[in-house]
Amino acid sequence: VIAWGEDRAQAIARLHGALSASVIEGVPTTIPLQLKLLESEPFRSGTYDTTTLDTLLGAWYGPHSA
Repeated sequence: VIAWGEDRAQAIARLHGALSASVIEGVPTTIPLQLKLLESEPFRSGTYDTTTLDTLLGAWYGPHSA
């Protein structure tokens, strides 16, 4: 899924809406994780780096989840 907007906030909102409306049955997806990432402060502010995913996963699910 790709989303476009006049600015970052609009693109994130559109992507969040598209993922929230997605219905995929029969197999697990990463949509819940993607929604959580879209809602995170580092992603919303654009201040993420290569360590952000590990940091967020540890904070959300415990230190050995990454």
